[in-house]
Amino acid sequence: MNTASNKVSKVGGIITAICLILLGILIFTFPIGSMVLSTWLFTAGVGIYGLFHILAYVKTPAGLRNGWQLAGGIMAIILFFIMLPVYGEIKFFSNLGVIMFLLAFYSIPNGVTTLTSLGHLGHGRL
Repeated sequence: MNTASNKVSKVGGIITAICLILLGILIFTFPIGSMVLSTWLFTAGVGIYGLFHILAYVKTPAGLRNGWQLAGGIMAIILFFIMLPVYGEIKFFSNLGVIMFLLAFYSIPNGVTTLTSLGHLGHGRL
């Protein structure tokens, strides 16, 4: 066994554990603020994810492009703009069902994109 990699893994595990403990304490201390921050981070992540999918589609050579990747990117950008005003309002919990529906609907093209990408990597074999 490589002792250097074991040491790095152990240090990484300790740092991760400490960060998770601190995160848990912060969430217990500031539950509403944590929820608002995490929803804003999630919204930003969806927007960045969609932008990168669209850019990846544009940069891919024409013969290898996957329309589902573009569809997933466009849906992520649409979801990003729909989620922005929802998180800014006090009615967050009343809109949570709508957000979950949109998120579920958004995940379908991304699952298809992943499966078709795996098919392209394996030359048609999953």
